[in-house]
Formats: sequence, structure tokens, C-alpha cells
Amino acid sequence: MRAVLLLAFLFFCTTLPARAEQSSNAENKSSFFGKIGMTIEKMVHKKTDTTYVGLPRQPWRATMRNRISQIDIRFKSDIDLSKEWGEGNTGNIHWQSRMTTPVTYATGLWVGYRSFGLGFQRELGSRKSTHLAFGLSNNHFTTFLRYRESKIYEMNVDITGDINATPIDLHQQDRLVSPIKSKVFVADGYYFFNGSRFSYNAAYKQSWIQKKSAGSFVVGAMAYFADFNYAHIENAHIISMMNNIGRLKITQGNLGFGYTYNYVPRKGWLINGLLMPMVTVLNHATLYFYKIDDNAENITRNGKESTHRNIDYNIDGRLSVTRNWENFFINVSGQLNHFYYKDGKTRNHTIDWFTNIALGVRF
Repeated sequence: MRAVLLLAFLFFCTTLPARAEQSSNAENKSSFFGKIGMTIEKMVHKKTDTTYVGLPRQPWRATMRNRISQIDIRFKSDIDLSKEWGEGNTGNIHWQSRMTTPVTYATGLWVGYRSFGLGFQRELGSRKSTHLAFGLSNNHFTTFLRYRESKIYEMNVDITGDINATPIDLHQQDRLVSPIKSKVFVADGYYFFNGSRFSYNAAYKQSWIQKKSAGSFVVGAMAYFADFNYAHIENAHIISMMNNIGRLKITQGNLGFGYTYNYVPRKGWLINGLLMPMVTVLNHATLYFYKIDDNAENITRNGKESTHRNIDYNIDGRLSVTRNWENFFINVSGQLNHFYYKDGKTRNHTIDWFTNIALGVRF
């Protein structure tokens, strides 16, 4: 029923341009909303080369957006058995785990005037995670904030090495009784040097039209905050393999320089790619250590340690394909961020990705 109502709304919107065109220019200029519209038009047209970019004839647009997202988390650690298991034990173990948050599906409606608007999205299914997002952009800059909170119940584990001169090569999938709690917040902001000819909004917001192919160098900053908590007696084996770490908090600040390009193969089509290597200039972590009793029945907090790492490297990549018609458009876009942290014999890789599918109407 909701889908039918949305489609009916989109169809109704297509009839609005004809009615809007019946109003005279004098009436539009003299009305309160007309003056606001003219002010916005002047703002968005400022410092643009209309040979390369332009505004759609219809200022309003309604978009039905669908999002698919997931976070891929990987931990690695090296364990010296003579230190961890005590005298009489020799060997080294390499422990690697991979966990993925549940794939999240969300759908919603967005309505806006030029580059301004409001919208909502609702998650579908069992809602095993929480996802919040906010963005703001024009042709010269863009900023995007997103937060995701999840509970992870499955883990793929690989253990290789040797125990007391006996080789070990183990691969298994664990079903966790107590979940790993994951909280990830990412905030980024980019500046496009060629904002007069290149339009980020044409590729990802559809509030502009890219008439001719153009690219731009881009500089950006990104903040990354993560909290992975698995401090529960049911996860004693994970804590042991993670060198007695039961909770890990990571704070990173990244600066990057890259390039993005809008390719117009023919009228109505637009393909965008953005790639930005990033340098981690702030790399801070708080490690929470836990002690497991001899009977493996209880764990107790055994202190914490704050560490500051040297420079690391991350990456940000984006891709978008848009098909424009006079009153309609379809867009498929995606973003991938890779974050890396290493401290001694413990390492963490986090891959955060999402895909957006948009169907919109202009009026």
C-alpha cells in the first residue's frame, strides 16, 4: 500500500509543471515564495560555467531512495605461547577473525528545492542495527555524517601456526552467545577545486545537470570513531586470542588529496568516479584489558592502555551512474571507506560501504 501511495505521489508531481507554468513571471517575482526562489537561484548559479553545468528547468524534485549498507570488521593478532600460556609451552599462533554487521535495507522519500530539501528513510526487516545519516553539499564542497550501531553474532575464524611443535591450521565459523557490539561514526568533508565546471551534486544529488565531461582535484578530511566491545565471559576465547583485549576504541583523523571525474558519454547519462588516498594524521586507541579466571567462569577488567600510532593510510572511493530524462531520473551510487589500525601484535581493518538506488521526478 505504501509503495502504491508513493508511486501515486510521484505521478501527481509530474502534473505540477504545467500548472506552475500558468503563473506569470510578474506574479512569481512579486510573491514571497517567488522572491525566496530567486534568491536561491542566484546563490546556486554563483561561480559556475553554464557551458559545463546547469540547473534543471524544474526546481523541485521528489526522490524515492533505497539504501543497502554493511560494515566488514577484521581482527588479527599474533600470540607467543611461551608468554601467554606459561612455561612448558612453545610456538606461535596467528589468529584472524572476520565479522560483518547485518546487511541493512532502508527505503524513504526525499523532497527538495534545488540543493535544499528534507527526507526520511525507514529500515526494513528485523532492524538488527541502527543507522543515521546527514549530508550537505554544493558544487564546491560536500559534507556527510553517518552513524551505525550493530550487534554481531557470527564470526569466521582462521588459526594457523604451531603449538609445542605441532602444526595447526584451523578454519571455523563461530556462533556467538554474547554478541560483539559495534559502534561506528564517520564524518567527512571535501572541497572541489573545479566547482565551476564540475558538479558533485549532478552525480550524487541530481540537483544539477552535468552537460559536458569535467573533473576536479579534491582535498578532504575525515574523522573516524569506532567502539568494538566483546567483554563477556561467553567471549573468553576471543579475549584470549586478542592478547587479553576485550574492548577497543579507535579515533582517527585523516587528510587526503584525490581526483574525481564526471563523464558524460551522451546526453542524459552521467558516470562519476572519485578516488582519494588518505593519510591518518591522528591515530589514537584505547585498549581495555580483561583477566579470565582459571575456571573460565568470570572475567574482570584488568586496566586500560591508551596508544598513539604513527602515520597510517586509508582510502575513500565513490562511484555513481545517473540517467536523466526531462522530468525523471534514476541513480545508482556507492561509497567505500577503508580504515586500518595496528598496535603491536594486534591489528584491525574496517571496511564501511553502502549503495544508494534513487528514482526521482522533477516538477
